[in-house]
Amino acid sequence: MPHNPVLARNLTGLSITEFLHLFPDSDACLRHILHVKYGDQPACPRCGKSSRWHRVGKTQSFAPSCCFGARIHPLTNTLFAKTGIPLHKWFYAILHFCNTGTGVGAVFISRHLGISHAAAVRMADRIRAHFRRIDSQIRLGGVGERVYIVETTMKNVIDPVVGSRHSMRLLIAGDARDFCILAIPKGDFRSARALLEERVHPGSVLVFRDAATSRKVFSYRNPLFTKTFPREVGPDPYDSAFMELSVTLIRLKLFVISNHVWIMSRNINQYISSFEFVYRRNKTGRITFLDAIGSFPSIDRAR
Repeated sequence: MPHNPVLARNLTGLSITEFLHLFPDSDACLRHILHVKYGDQPACPRCGKSSRWHRVGKTQSFAPSCCFGARIHPLTNTLFAKTGIPLHKWFYAILHFCNTGTGVGAVFISRHLGISHAAAVRMADRIRAHFRRIDSQIRLGGVGERVYIVETTMKNVIDPVVGSRHSMRLLIAGDARDFCILAIPKGDFRSARALLEERVHPGSVLVFRDAATSRKVFSYRNPLFTKTFPREVGPDPYDSAFMELSVTLIRLKLFVISNHVWIMSRNINQYISSFEFVYRRNKTGRITFLDAIGSFPSIDRAR
């Protein structure tokens, strides 16, 4: 994609005018995906030479000028794979997810884009999964660095088996640079240790706001985990680091309940990922939408 002064602006959101200037139609969206995944001059899959590429009719594939029959399919393994919804509508939906501070529901997407509710649900699920994949490599802390942890409860979460509303425990972990929110299914804090090992660098010092949360995470004997993550309980539960994490949790709850009276427990990680993706970039002043379309990691399973 050629340099555009709009991309250099220091904004956390993109207006509809700027969006339409960058992506006037689905063809512009497809060419952007091609550029992001393969660069300015993709190598031919047959001869390996850089070549000029042209779109094959009205399909979503591109062909090189060097080898007849060679093809590149930019949408493969992305959130756009196997969808009949125009790419321009997909990008427009992503823009709404990135610009909102209160979340986006499937009902809004359905009415705004003129698609069925079922299609809107699948679209929203894929977009949230896309956000999750982009930020999946973020790690907190480091050897000797302090990672603060606060526990809270998310209400009105429905268990798909039992079918009744209940509460789900959440942990938020944060260091001086970033944060992550972990959902604890059925209050099983043994799963919290696996999540912490995935999101926190070994050797980080886990600082809990209260001793009860520390006991829940470390109650099951696991010498390796205890050795990997030294722990302590913060002397002041109202320390600024804990308070900042608590405020973030309040914002998460407002983000969810603004559009949903209740949520399914199996979907809670998707909502958390969407909130993290937007809130993290709003705090740092990055253009959220441009980050969302700046990479297209493979999504293993898309509904």
